Amino acid sequence: KSSSGNDGSYSLTVTFALGTDPDINTVNVQNRANLAMAQLPDEVKRQGLTVQKQSSAMLQVVALRSPKQSYDALFLSNYATINVIDTLSRINGVGQVSLFGALNYSMRIWLSSDRLTALGLTPSDVISAIQGQNVQAAVGRIGAQPMTADQQFQITLQTKGRLSDVAEFEQIVVRANPDGSTVLVKDIGRVELGSQQSDSLSRLDGGDTAAMAIYLAPGANAVAVANGVQAAMERLAERFPDDLEYAVVYDTTDFVKASLEKVIHTLFEAFVLVILVVFLFLGSWRATLI
Repeated sequence: KSSSGNDGSYSLTVTFALGTDPDINTVNVQNRANLAMAQLPDEVKRQGLTVQKQSSAMLQVVALRSPKQSYDALFLSNYATINVIDTLSRINGVGQVSLFGALNYSMRIWLSSDRLTALGLTPSDVISAIQGQNVQAAVGRIGAQPMTADQQFQITLQTKGRLSDVAEFEQIVVRANPDGSTVLVKDIGRVELGSQQSDSLSRLDGGDTAAMAIYLAPGANAVAVANGVQAAMERLAERFPDDLEYAVVYDTTDFVKASLEKVIHTLFEAFVLVILVVFLFLGSWRATLI
């Protein structure tokens, strides 16, 4: 079963027969996917292709929220991505942890079409300038071998690396004019730190939240995994900042636990009824006990 989104995303779900080895199935799917990688466009290869095994049923939905609204959806989503999702993914029996409406940090640059036209620039010029100046480069050493015998010092050069805040992106040089003046990013638009995508949001009781869906691995015990998730969230909650808490807003194991409790009650009631029936027929507690 496959599905495509208007945003360019594509998902393919492969379902195998019961009793097959999920690890071997994953390897077979990965091998088939590798055969198609050579035919994919470069843009798709840069985004990456992921193969994961998971149960088709959702186990739980865990939400991070700020009761006093001290944190917005952008902070909650990134806090979950950085501090929570990896821990939950390592729990034995968890197949995948998916964040609804992930708002990953991204530097957003809003260009002014009027200023671009007046300066004779295009968006591709701005993109090229950003790609050329926002790089992580190993610039090497001064005085490294081979070198003349009178060389006395060897210096390792270090660069600042990728840009990290709004002010640094605003200072990117888009064009250097012959008179010595420069056109910076801030001259043709504005820069802000926001989310990479804003297509969807998660809300709980009218407030911003980061909702994480937890899927079982094939063959895993649902109750044991749910208990592991609860224990992991309790440990993580000890390091939560003020005005941040978690809530399990959807849990399929509630039905399983209630069913087990009813079974135990039924067994106990049946045990008592059997004892009474045997006692009525035998008329002796000693014989009934034997």
